[in-house]
Amino acid sequence: MKKVKQFLNPIIILYLLCGVACGIVLGNMMDRIHVWEPVGGLILGLLLFYVVIIFEIVVHEGGHLVAGLLSGYRFVSFRVFSWLIAEEQGKLKLKRFSLAGTAGQCLLDPPELKDGAMPVKFYNLGGVLANILTSVIGLICYILVDKNSITSGLWLMIMILGIGYALANGLPFSNGMVNNDGYNVRYLAKDPIAMKGFWTQLRVNAEQARGVALSDMPDAWFDMPSDEALKDAMTASQAVIRCNRFMEQQDFAGALDRMEALLGKDTAIMGLHRALLKSDCIYCKILLDHDREEIRAMMDKEQKKIMKSMKGLPSIQRAEYAYARLVEGDLKKADRIKETFLRMEKSYPYAAEFETEKHLLELAEKINPKD
Repeated sequence: MKKVKQFLNPIIILYLLCGVACGIVLGNMMDRIHVWEPVGGLILGLLLFYVVIIFEIVVHEGGHLVAGLLSGYRFVSFRVFSWLIAEEQGKLKLKRFSLAGTAGQCLLDPPELKDGAMPVKFYNLGGVLANILTSVIGLICYILVDKNSITSGLWLMIMILGIGYALANGLPFSNGMVNNDGYNVRYLAKDPIAMKGFWTQLRVNAEQARGVALSDMPDAWFDMPSDEALKDAMTASQAVIRCNRFMEQQDFAGALDRMEALLGKDTAIMGLHRALLKSDCIYCKILLDHDREEIRAMMDKEQKKIMKSMKGLPSIQRAEYAYARLVEGDLKKADRIKETFLRMEKSYPYAAEFETEKHLLELAEKINPKD
C-alpha cells in the first residue's frame, strides 16, 4: 500500500507523464534518424534525454543563483547530483555531497532580516522561472528548425522537461522528506516565524561552509521553538539544528532527551531530518550504554533503508560505524565503514562538520565491544 501511495504522488505522476512524452519524441526521432542500427538510435536518444535532464537541473539551480544574487544573497554552493562547487578561502573548489530527495541545490547566504523579513519569492522561484524560459525557447526553436533533424526532437524535449520541472517545483508540495520551492514561497510569505527559521537555516549552512563550528555561532540562532511553532517545517528545522549543536558539544544525554522529545511530538519536522535525528538517537544510546535490544529495535528495516539512501553524510557513517562495532560486534564491517568515512574528508564541503563527526566516530572507536 505504501508503494502504491508513492506512485500516486502528483510530482511522480507529473515526471512519469513527462517521461512518456519524451519517449514518444524519442520514438519519432529514431524512425527518422538511422544511426548504428539497430540499437544505435536508441542509445543516442537516451543519451540526449539524459543530457536534457542534466541541462534542466543546471538551469533550475542557475535560476536560483541569479535570482538570489540579484536579491542580495551571497554565493555558498552550487550542486548537481553529488557534484558540488563551493567557495573556499576565496576560491571555487569542487566537492562531493548528496542529499536524498534532491537532484541539485543552490545554497546562498541570505541578507540580514529587516523587520523580520527578507526577499524570498524571487530567490525561491528563480529556478521555476528559468525552467519556464527554457521551455519557451525550446518551443520557439522547435518551430523554427527542420522537423526531420535530431535538433527538433532535442528542442521538443527541452520544452517538455522545462515545463515539467517548472510545475514540479512551482506547485506547492511537500513529500515528507523535503519541501519544494512553491511550498517555501507559499508559507514563508505569511509566517514571520517561518521566515526566521528559513533565514537561520541558510545562515547556519553558510557559516558551516566557511568552516565555523555550530558552537561558535550566536546562541540566538539555536533558540528552541515553542510546540506550536514546531508545526511549521521551517521553524522545526531550528530545533534540529539545536540538537546538532548538542551533539557537537558531546552532550549526548541532553541531545538524546531533546531528540526523543521532538520525535515524540506532533511537529512538522521533515522526514529527512527525522531520519537524521533517529540516527543520532541510536548513536547516543550506544555511547550511553542503553540496552542493545532497544537499539536494535530502533535500527529497523525502514531506518536502514533511509540511512542507506543518505550514506553520503558523515553523521550517517558515524552512526553506522558505532552500530556495527558496538551493537553487532562486527569489527571488520566497522573498519570498512571507517575507511569509507575517511575517504569523504577531502571532498566533503563542510570541514568543521566533518571534523566534529570524526571526533564522534573516534569516541565510539575507543569503546571496547561487549562480548
